[in-house]
Amino acid sequence: KKALDREIPWRELLKRGDAVVKEFQDAVRKEHGQFQKWKPVTAVDPRRAQEILRDPRLRKYVLRSRMCYRDKNCGRPPMNAKARCVAIGCTDPRIYHMARSSPTPNRLSFMLVIQIFCTNQLAPEGPWLLAAADADSAYFQGSQKTASDHPVYMLPPDDPIVRATGLFK
Repeated sequence: KKALDREIPWRELLKRGDAVVKEFQDAVRKEHGQFQKWKPVTAVDPRRAQEILRDPRLRKYVLRSRMCYRDKNCGRPPMNAKARCVAIGCTDPRIYHMARSSPTPNRLSFMLVIQIFCTNQLAPEGPWLLAAADADSAYFQGSQKTASDHPVYMLPPDDPIVRATGLFK
């Protein structure tokens, strides 16, 4: 049960009925919209794609992808369907040369922010305001510097939910 809070397999979603599948299809459409907006990948024309897939030297730079499905409300109503297209990077030949950092606040940094905020509530300029924010599709907004300048290719995700939307071809 706890594992399903993190990710719901598409086979499980298909068992839950048409209304649930439709919500996740809408989430796939939203994810596709983020791909359109940020353009993290560029489509390769079909003929070039076949050349890449046939060439053993280029084929090793082709990463498979899949769609990850999640209910952000962890099974409590109302459902908050999320879909994320992820490249399966463990087969990337450049994996040992890639910078991988994902800075996230931990408990200490959170407490430090709260302490600074509380300390400054009595500031002569007046009390501070504290706000939290989240960057939409933040992972599309970065850049990756690697030791290799070789292009990496990604096969589109393919499952029945994605196929039904007609996107990610």
